[in-house]
Amino acid sequence: MRLDRSYTISKLKNVIDKIEFKNVIFTNVAVSLPDKKSGYIKVGAPRLLFPLSGNKELVAPIDNKVTTLEMQLGDIIFIPTNSWNKPLWTKSHTMISLTYYPTHIRILFIDYKVGNLRPLETSAYCHSQRAANQAGQSIIQALEAMAGNYKLRLKAEQLIQPLLELSLLDLQQDDIIENSKAYSTWCEVLHCIMENYHQPISCKYIAQKLCIDAGYVSKLLKKFAAMGFSEYLTQIRISHAKTMLKDSRMTLDEIAFSCGFNYTSYFIRVFQKIHGISPSRFRQND
Repeated sequence: MRLDRSYTISKLKNVIDKIEFKNVIFTNVAVSLPDKKSGYIKVGAPRLLFPLSGNKELVAPIDNKVTTLEMQLGDIIFIPTNSWNKPLWTKSHTMISLTYYPTHIRILFIDYKVGNLRPLETSAYCHSQRAANQAGQSIIQALEAMAGNYKLRLKAEQLIQPLLELSLLDLQQDDIIENSKAYSTWCEVLHCIMENYHQPISCKYIAQKLCIDAGYVSKLLKKFAAMGFSEYLTQIRISHAKTMLKDSRMTLDEIAFSCGFNYTSYFIRVFQKIHGISPSRFRQND
């Protein structure tokens, strides 16, 4: 996988100029991730995924059933926070995904040919340097609310084009662009943390996953995030918790566990220390 900002952004711009999305598919949060199955991805932030050519196959929870989808040009899937999917690699295709993390947007372009055992080697990606702008965040929140309402979902295609255009602006308007090897590695460290923050991870764990030195991971965190690993991980977990608190169906126990806290009491103490109010009061005020 290579960091290639201009190439990846040009792919998104081409989508906005040429593709009309006619079918928006929503995955469910309520269907549990299958246990002990390889290849399943639990999404820790809202994600859009769509093919540009060929057919993209994946397994996902749709309308409360585990379903195998075959997506074509004009289809787009919205995967809410804490939902899951399993990409399948049986057909040649190109695709884009955008993941809206609390701290940044990650866009990934994949060009996959059947027989390629390492599909991510033919991919390019880049990150925005900040979270989605307020208008984009409002659309994402609306899409997450639509996920549980069939009638509302029928109107979702009206939100996709504005969201993609706003995302493009976020990716294009960064004032400082790093193209160094260090920045490329930092993007991979950040992605690894974002995909695993709900687990009991450590600086050593991230280093082993990326086959780099733990000391280098710490150095990158200080350079690009201006904090240590534990502090940064806590900030990420609390950011995700704030998003989940907007869903009144989730209990504090469920939110604490989903964000990587072993004990709800500890989650409450950490949240109050950072924000000055309890999670319950934050939920009431939101």
